[in-house]
Amino acid sequence: MKITPEQLKQDIAAVIDPSLAKQLVDSYTKMQQRYYAGDWQPSELDGGQFCEAVARSLYQVDTGTLTDLLPGKIADQLRSTSSVSKHVLDAKDRDHFCRVLQTTYKFRSDRGVAHVSSTYTANHLDATLIVANVKWMFAEFLRLGKVQKGTKELDSVKGIAKELPGRYGRTK
Repeated sequence: MKITPEQLKQDIAAVIDPSLAKQLVDSYTKMQQRYYAGDWQPSELDGGQFCEAVARSLYQVDTGTLTDLLPGKIADQLRSTSSVSKHVLDAKDRDHFCRVLQTTYKFRSDRGVAHVSSTYTANHLDATLIVANVKWMFAEFLRLGKVQKGTKELDSVKGIAKELPGRYGRTK
């Protein structure tokens, strides 16, 4: 059964702040729409907005606290092992998530999307990498946030926007 963006927002809002749930789903949906329209630069920019929303969402799941920090600072705090930091999520899960988050956020910035570059311009391959990473982060957030159980995470991420060409992951 396909899930609508509105239903997914409601499911996520049971775990995190409702306005953050809306930002998360809306930025993902907008990015997917731009990507499938062949609008590479806006899809990559929307990927950056998604990174900000998903970083803040995971931070709230992990610490119980809302923040407006940018992804780099959030990743530093999620990876922190200081006794001051109280984490709910497993350290390896946080680390893997932060690696993909920082790579995606920085990559799109360095490749002529967020800043003027004489070397790079937005293109299909860069946008494809960002879209695939964003799909993984979204499904991983749903898993870590216990928004949905089992294979529903990937099904939900697939269901709210068109699927990437080819098969993305296995649902077994």
